[in-house]
Amino acid sequence: MKNFYLFFFTLLFIGCSTQPKAPTDSTLPILDTSKEYPEIKVDIHELGEVEYIPLETTDESVMAVGLYHHISDEYIIIQDLSDIQIFDRKGKHIQKISYIGQGPKEYHYIFNFKVDFKKKELYVMDPQKIQVYSFTGEWIRTIGNIPQGITPEFTFDYNEQYLITHNVFHDYFNIEKQEVDLHPYYLIDKQTGEFIPLPLTVKNRISRVVHKEIKDISENIAQRVVEKILIEPMLANASDILIADFGLDTLYSYKNDRLTPIAIQYPSAHSTNPPVVIAPKVYTDQFLIYQPVVMRYDPKYTLQPLNDAPNLMWDRESNNIHSIQLYDSNRPERNLTRQNMKGMQFDKPNRICVKYPAEQLCEEYKTGKLKGKLKEVASKLTEEDCHVVAICKLKDK
Repeated sequence: MKNFYLFFFTLLFIGCSTQPKAPTDSTLPILDTSKEYPEIKVDIHELGEVEYIPLETTDESVMAVGLYHHISDEYIIIQDLSDIQIFDRKGKHIQKISYIGQGPKEYHYIFNFKVDFKKKELYVMDPQKIQVYSFTGEWIRTIGNIPQGITPEFTFDYNEQYLITHNVFHDYFNIEKQEVDLHPYYLIDKQTGEFIPLPLTVKNRISRVVHKEIKDISENIAQRVVEKILIEPMLANASDILIADFGLDTLYSYKNDRLTPIAIQYPSAHSTNPPVVIAPKVYTDQFLIYQPVVMRYDPKYTLQPLNDAPNLMWDRESNNIHSIQLYDSNRPERNLTRQNMKGMQFDKPNRICVKYPAEQLCEEYKTGKLKGKLKEVASKLTEEDCHVVAICKLKDK
């Protein structure tokens, strides 16, 4: 922790000769990325009711990664590489969906994936088009080709009519020869596939790609190397979408078709070199968990800046900020804030989801490190089983 802040203040000294003072006349809360905040430990059970759901392991449901989780009161739907796995809310496996191919009803691979639980539709994006499938695996429609110059990497289900996405085309392609998209956030019509830009302008964009180069493999073949930090500028609290664009100093909520500023980052990400950006991790009505990440390139380990960054929690009611260690008292030796809680979307607000790998739980069960209901769940697992989904329904304030 001390090393991070020493490095950070060195960057402030080098990156700018005079540092602007924090705004004192702002009516918005200020998220100061230069400060060191008092540390607290928070048990996830203090935040709300925790449910452990072991996902059924079958020949069809075995997952290599199991990244993005979409959760309702009836379903848990997970993207696993180029497959979609559907479980019921108790973890019983229902369906595996895979349409990899070149045909008109297929996708090359899953670049992005979202769920509309009310319509029971799955939206699968590859780099060229968007395919729609039913929960039972039938192809429904193709809703249009993705426009040139748009790469919709971060996408969420917004409402009955639209998806919402972020265009990261400038992160990966030659922006010197392309006009940079100044309105990179879009609604996507679920019927027509039309991309409709939000009225949010980002003039000085900051890329999460921290290094690009071309490596010659042979005389005729060259490989483009792109090193990026795995952070996202968007999170969803059901239909309330947080936009924390790295190139803006203001964080926004997009809800009920309105952009509402909710906080200001200080110092500006543009005032330091390399930039320090706010990387959101968990967004609810009550709080935002985020990291101030230094966007520097480490050739030994690209994710080192992310690992060095503290986890901060802004209480949106009291406006207090703390450095936080979020843990599960049934698994007390694991720091949940160091695990990936992003990319999860619920159909209802104020939920948190954490993935517990079966292999880890089995080892911790053998060594007596688990307690309570989680201990009971782990006693029935093998190391080859699917992971356990831990869901916290936050208490109402």
